[in-house]
Amino acid sequence: MADDPHAVAFLALLDADPVLTVYDGQVDDNAAKPYVVVYFYGTPQRGDDLTAESRETKTRATVHCVGETAASARIIAQRVQAAVLDKTPVIAGRICWAIEAEYTQPPIRDEYTGVPAHDAISVYVMKSKRD
Repeated sequence: MADDPHAVAFLALLDADPVLTVYDGQVDDNAAKPYVVVYFYGTPQRGDDLTAESRETKTRATVHCVGETAASARIIAQRVQAAVLDKTPVIAGRICWAIEAEYTQPPIRDEYTGVPAHDAISVYVMKSKRD
C-alpha cells in the first residue's frame, strides 16, 4: 500500500530545511538531539452529494521538536513553523489548501526515556479535496 500522500508532502516540506533531522513516527535508537518526529492521522470529510464518497480529507501532523534545552526545542519548532505554516502542499490529483497551525505547546522537560530532553509539540492541519 502506498504511503499517505499528505504525509509525503508534509515531510518533503520539512526535509527541504537542511538543518532539521526529521523522523516519521519512530526515532532511531540513540538519535542525536535536536530532532523532529512527526505522527500523522487523517479523516475523510464531507461526502460527495451524489455518491456519498468522501472527497475532502483533513490530515493532522503532530510534530514533536526535541532538544537538549527548552531553547533548542523552541528554535527547532520555529524552523518547523517556517517550513510548513501557510505553505500549500502539492499532491497529484488533489486540490490543497495552505497548512494551518491548530495547536502549539511550549517545551516540556521529558525524562521518560531516562535521557532528559525538552519537547515542544505542535499540531498542523492539511486539507485537500479530489480535483
